[in-house]
Amino acid sequence: MNLWEYRDALKAVQAAREQLLELKSERITQSLSGMPAARSREGDRLASQAERIDEARCRLDAAKVEMYAAYARVAAAIAPVQGRAHEILNLRYITGLSMGQIARALHLPRSTVYRLHDRAVRQLK
Repeated sequence: MNLWEYRDALKAVQAAREQLLELKSERITQSLSGMPAARSREGDRLASQAERIDEARCRLDAAKVEMYAAYARVAAAIAPVQGRAHEILNLRYITGLSMGQIARALHLPRSTVYRLHDRAVRQLK
């Protein structure tokens, strides 16, 4: 079990979202001359841009589906662990906190967080 799976999937969603926003921000406009135009270069570019945006939306949707599935897998994997150890695993692999941040959040020494984390991960194997 890859406990980092959810965090990796979340990064993929963020990257897909950024790509979509970048595509949407590109300025491509079709000139309006009042005359019906045959296939112009601007029209081709506009259609091409719309297609790229649609593909980016599809990639974002697929990344979200994978992220939700990864969340469920990681949450199920750490579910058997109880108490503080479960809280540490959740903060680490779901929330994405560093060991130092976890220690501060739980008001524990960092060495205790590392020890509980290591014991919990061994329990999962």
